[in-house]
Amino acid sequence: MKSVSTLAGVALAALVSATFMGAAGAQTGPAGFCEFSVDANHGGDGTYIAGGNLLLFYNPGAGPSSVSGYENLSVSHDPSYQDRLSSVRVGPGCTAGWAVGSGSDWGVAETSADVGQFLPSTDNQADAAFCFCR
Repeated sequence: MKSVSTLAGVALAALVSATFMGAAGAQTGPAGFCEFSVDANHGGDGTYIAGGNLLLFYNPGAGPSSVSGYENLSVSHDPSYQDRLSSVRVGPGCTAGWAVGSGSDWGVAETSADVGQFLPSTDNQADAAFCFCR
C-alpha cells in the first residue's frame, strides 16, 4: 500500500542539476500529487507526495533539514524509502524530483513527465523526493 505525504506547501524556485523526461510527456499521476514507486514501471510499494512537499528518507535530526535549493517546501520524514525508489508518475501540472546526497552536496533530478525507470545514477539511491504543482 502506498503512503501519502500531505503537508501544506508553497511554490518554489530551484536549481536543477538534471532533468529526466518520460515517454511522450505523459502525466498519469493523481492531480496534485507525484506517485513514487520502489519498482520499475510504477510497481511495488511507494508513496504519494502532495504538491509543495519534500519527503526526507531519514529520521529528523539524522541529516540536513532540507535539500539545498528546496528549502521552501514543507518537510516530512520517512526512512522506509531510503535507497529504494525506481519510478514516478507525475500528476497533471506537477513536477517530481528526487535527490541523492546530504548536507549542501545534493544531486537532484526533476521531471514533469512519468519516468518508468530512474537512470542508474539515481535508481535505488534517493535520499529525498519532492513534488510541486502549479
